[in-house]
Amino acid sequence: MISGGSRFAYWSANFAVDFVFHVIPSTLALILIWYFEIDGPKVEVVFLVFTVANPMFIYALSFIFDNDAKASVLVRVGYFLVGGVAPLIQQVLYVIDNPDCWEWADWLKRYYIFFPIFNLNDAYINITK
Repeated sequence: MISGGSRFAYWSANFAVDFVFHVIPSTLALILIWYFEIDGPKVEVVFLVFTVANPMFIYALSFIFDNDAKASVLVRVGYFLVGGVAPLIQQVLYVIDNPDCWEWADWLKRYYIFFPIFNLNDAYINITK
């Protein structure tokens, strides 16, 4: 621990900083959604839940790795794949007029639902439909 501080103080301070760093882009996104008059009902709830859940998920995930550099690279690549590529693949599978593709999309969602970044992107895609 840093300077003899408690674990609670350490993790609370980290969470507070991460929360602020998540609130800034979320607020900017909400302002742009309002400015461009995008119809996104309840999108502020999605951003708020993501802002709270994502740092806790990353903290839990960080205990899997033995060094910071490996964790940083793998988490970023994983977030790109799970948060960017997976929701797009799922939506493409839903667009294809084939029940087998719909089953695959549902199967993918069952496994990616545990990642906050997937839920953020999937929720926003589904809200704007």
